[in-house]
Amino acid sequence: MSSDLIDRYIEHRKSQKTRSGTPPENATINRELALLKSAFNRGTEQTPPKVRFVPHFNMLEENNVRRGFLQDESYIRLSHECAIEGLWLAGLFETAYAFSWRNYELLGLRVGQLDFLGRIIDLGETKNGDQRMLPMTEHLFQVLVRCASGKKTDDFVFTHDDGSQVKDFRGAWWSACIRAGLGRFECRECGEIVSEGRKCKTCNSDKKAKYVGLRFHDLRRTGVRNMSRKGVPEKVGMLISGHKTDSVYRRYNIVDMEVLKTATAKIEEHQREIVKGENNHGTAIVSTKNGADDKTDPVN
Repeated sequence: MSSDLIDRYIEHRKSQKTRSGTPPENATINRELALLKSAFNRGTEQTPPKVRFVPHFNMLEENNVRRGFLQDESYIRLSHECAIEGLWLAGLFETAYAFSWRNYELLGLRVGQLDFLGRIIDLGETKNGDQRMLPMTEHLFQVLVRCASGKKTDDFVFTHDDGSQVKDFRGAWWSACIRAGLGRFECRECGEIVSEGRKCKTCNSDKKAKYVGLRFHDLRRTGVRNMSRKGVPEKVGMLISGHKTDSVYRRYNIVDMEVLKTATAKIEEHQREIVKGENNHGTAIVSTKNGADDKTDPVN
């Protein structure tokens, strides 16, 4: 195994097509390389070592940082649309919105982890050995009771109507978001809005339309933002969401434009109070020709 061979693999992957008819994203290729690199590192840690050294991996540049999150005014509308898709999607949505959990934590949740008498969700021990037990909100309690109704201890909480485990639910999520006005399908060639599975009438492209809009993972970012807004301490928020590092948690704490507007309004209010106080003492603050603030003589 050499760096040249790894680079050839990268070029080979770039020439391939995904199900949507487009080359795989750099992030996808990087995850594959990271898995291979992890295997090499694992091999060097053995006694005796399974491999002599770890080759250099030329990782690709990624530009997939997302800033999306669910606005407060859209929560009720999307909650209603998720319920139309099914109780299972409503449960996934409400839990992710409240606790900012990862997909695999939600999909792997079992009935035995729910204590409805104590209204506690037991997620077991964390990586650091801490017990991760979270109280249910009243709203989430009502939803989870319905999701777990009639199921055994080892059954998954979120299942389809036929009892099968929920795995890939992107289609149902996209449909709910589109009806709620939070997403759409666009042509990959010209950007025209099209229906899922239909060809673009403008350019007649053969490529599958891509979904653009709110993603389920954005709820994880939304949950962190909501906790920060309400003054939940960072360490407590990390325990709830499952974040292991402060830096990643802070990166998810996205500040939206409405919060920034509120902050600037408070700054402006503070400045007005200063000016008002100066005026009450008979001094006005004006701007000089050089743009700097200066104090004039008392105003008559």
